[in-house]
Amino acid sequence: MGDNPWTESSDFVARYQALKATSTSTDSISNPVQPPASVVSRLTALSLTWSDLDVVDKQALLWDMGFVRSNALDPDALTQVYTRCTSNSSSVGAGMASIALSKEVFDSSQSDATTTSCQTSMVQGVNTTYFRQNNSDGRKLGPLTNCYIANDTSIAGSHSSMWSQDGQGLSAYPLPNVMRHEWNFGYFWLVFAIHTEMSTTEIGHSFCGPPTAPGGVTIPCRVFDNSPPEGWCIPGISTTMTQVLAQIALTKPNKTPTPEPTTGGSNLTAAIVGATIGILVAIAAIGIWLWLRRHRQRTAQLASTVPNAESRQRTASTQPKSYQPIQTASQTLNEFQLDPVLTSKRLPYSSVVYSRVLSKGAFGEVWLGTYNGKVVAIKRLLESKRTSEAEIGNFADEIRLMASFSHPNIVTFIGFAWDSLQNLCAVTEYMPQGDLCDFVQLHTQLQWRRQEKVKIALGIANALAYLHNLSHPIIHRDLKAKNAKLSDFGISRERATDEAMTAGVGTVFWTAPEVLTDKHYSEQADVYSFGIVLNEIDTGAGPYADMKSVAQLTMVHRITLEGLRPTFSGACPPQLLALANKCLLQDPEQRPTARELVAALSDWT
Repeated sequence: MGDNPWTESSDFVARYQALKATSTSTDSISNPVQPPASVVSRLTALSLTWSDLDVVDKQALLWDMGFVRSNALDPDALTQVYTRCTSNSSSVGAGMASIALSKEVFDSSQSDATTTSCQTSMVQGVNTTYFRQNNSDGRKLGPLTNCYIANDTSIAGSHSSMWSQDGQGLSAYPLPNVMRHEWNFGYFWLVFAIHTEMSTTEIGHSFCGPPTAPGGVTIPCRVFDNSPPEGWCIPGISTTMTQVLAQIALTKPNKTPTPEPTTGGSNLTAAIVGATIGILVAIAAIGIWLWLRRHRQRTAQLASTVPNAESRQRTASTQPKSYQPIQTASQTLNEFQLDPVLTSKRLPYSSVVYSRVLSKGAFGEVWLGTYNGKVVAIKRLLESKRTSEAEIGNFADEIRLMASFSHPNIVTFIGFAWDSLQNLCAVTEYMPQGDLCDFVQLHTQLQWRRQEKVKIALGIANALAYLHNLSHPIIHRDLKAKNAKLSDFGISRERATDEAMTAGVGTVFWTAPEVLTDKHYSEQADVYSFGIVLNEIDTGAGPYADMKSVAQLTMVHRITLEGLRPTFSGACPPQLLALANKCLLQDPEQRPTARELVAALSDWT
């Protein structure tokens, strides 16, 4: 048994990769024509499509995200597997690699649990023992399982074991499919088990089959009727699958020829070889979580704040009955409800479905959910803030601004919805791939000379240039690799030329000296932060990682008064280092603009 590392393993992603290195046939694998929306979102974040994956990687990705076939004969019929949340406060479940049930646990389920000892000759060409369930009471086994699956009466019944070790090793690809196991004589129990063979070829209950045709691993799961019980979440994605997808993205050829970079005395052009890779533009998208403070005064008198009756009636008459405005004492909220541009972005509240909390900030929270069946992120106020008309008004201002953005490097705003103003929510695309900080730390193979890191930097620079060149420029104010993702709770705002803006916003090591010293600042503060992000992309670590023992106040003093800046790696090309140093200049006026950053980085891609 020890000769088969897959005996009690559900790490099918790693197993699929190991099998790809062999000559094992993939003819038995079939995949859905169109994968679930969350799978599409994960691929889109890396500029990949379903067709970019081979049959094995498609199967691996589905397993990694907890999607298993609910009909062995229909590859398009999938069900979601849920795993134990990683902590009481987490909305992410354990990975699918951890759901297999060991023989030790199976044996402990009841005193009279029995197994059949089987032999296989398909593991490294030697006879090896594996075990399959014989006697078991699903009522006692169920509580020990590591997965939950929604009840579905269309799932076929099985006459095979509901628990088994693996006897196939690397002789066959696991083909996960859910089957029903139930007992209804004297008492009732129901278990759904994930089998790894098709029912047409699977060995019967308590039998072994010949050593040359052994059985595969079988994983029992509990069943729920309506929604997953508390403490059970959608599985977390694995590092292995993330690396597989990143490698596919890195090797995916461009559809158009790559222009030659300019020389300009640069030795970077000689260092860059191969095709440029369209990598992580979506990861570099800056999720704007804008807690705007209005620049106009609100009055508390309803008569002076609501639109006049004629204009209100005229606008409201063009809306569906369910979209009738709610009169408030806030001019902002009244105008928000009647804005004809915003009206086109309003979604039926009943079509927005909340699933689980992804993150929380000082004012709001982001939920994973769906809109018309598509996986989305849903932003709304914290419950403690929903009774404040001022905070609702701030959120309405944010939505108004988000609705005006249209750029490929900024997360897509889908719309907003409410059934009451307290339940106002914004719906955006969901990007499940994590943040840039984790990505560059995980993918140490990324290089400047292959333009992979340049592409990442260019995506962020493009987003900044867009924000900075709006008719009312937006300063991000909390730009860092950790916030280059969907759920960014940084405080961004419109720039008022006559306003001394609050200093000290964001994280110290990414914050421009003029902000740290409480001076007026401009869009160039974001350019300084961009220079720090270039350092993160270059080193794969946070800025000043070699100075963790130095007190933060000392660091602030050295940054603002002594010109301390983070150290770049020896692999950083001179042109990139020079550009980063310009971004990090003490004088904001001497730093390049975001447009100039785009131009410089574009020359090198």
